[in-house]
Amino acid sequence: MNAQSHTARSHRLSIALLAFVFMVYGVLGFLLYRGRWVSHSSFFESDLIIFTVPFLSAIIANAYILFSSGWLRPRSAARRVGLLLVGFILAFLSFWAYMVCALNTYGE
Repeated sequence: MNAQSHTARSHRLSIALLAFVFMVYGVLGFLLYRGRWVSHSSFFESDLIIFTVPFLSAIIANAYILFSSGWLRPRSAARRVGLLLVGFILAFLSFWAYMVCALNTYGE
């Protein structure tokens, strides 16, 4: 197996994992927001639990996937900052997508 096919496979796997994190975070966020409006439990009343913890978890998962992929070659500070920015943007887009759906479904 040559190095280029291994790198291409690594990139495809990283993209698939990023898409998986995007979808899981979106579904989890929607379900947590739904729980807030349906159950009125004190657990779901916390903004930290509903918004912050899943968002930070998605950023950490995206950063882990990006930093363990082949996209960090060569290792440079600019590339690390760029990958962190990509991880943040993906988490924000997923947040925005599930909030549009949740707010249109449950309001407020």
